[in-house]
Order: sequence, then C-alpha cells, then structure tokens
Amino acid sequence: MSKALIIWICLPIIMGTALFHIKHEVQKLEEKLTGIRHKIVSTLEGISVAEAEWGHLTAPERLAELNKKHLHLEPTEPSKIVQLTRLRQPIIVKASDKR
Repeated sequence: MSKALIIWICLPIIMGTALFHIKHEVQKLEEKLTGIRHKIVSTLEGISVAEAEWGHLTAPERLAELNKKHLHLEPTEPSKIVQLTRLRQPIIVKASDKR
C-alpha cells in the first residue's frame, strides 16, 4: 500500500471524527445559550412584576392612607423650621415633651 492510499483512507476518518466533535460542541453551546435566554426572559418578567409591585406600594394615595391609619404625620409648620446658625446651644428635650 502506498502512503497516498493510507492518507486518503485516514483523512476522511479524521475529518469525520473532527466534524462529529465540533457538531457535539456546537449542540452543547446552543443548549447553554437557550438556557441563558430562558433565564434572561425570566429575569425580565421578574423585573416587570417588581416594577408593578413598586408602583402599587408607592402610590401616593396608598401612602397617604397608610400614614393616616398608622403614623398620623402632618406637614411641618414653617415656625418649626429654623436655621442652623440659630441653634447655638444644644436643645434639651424633657421626657414630658416626648410622645
């Protein structure tokens, strides 16, 4: 047998093996890519749900209702606002002044 015949017999076997290996690697990468795409879609859906929930939780009407029900906060009166330079000595708060 000549060397050329051996090369022509081995070459298709080597090429077929290499092609099979490359095809298998491509399939694994495609499966990985599909998994990543599913994770991206899932994350985007989660973000959409979180944004909708945040919009509901921070609705001004809802916050005003919760304030009225639990906190009883009122707007600050202008007379309660002072400049920092006017506070020369520490303010002493008595226990009777606390709520």
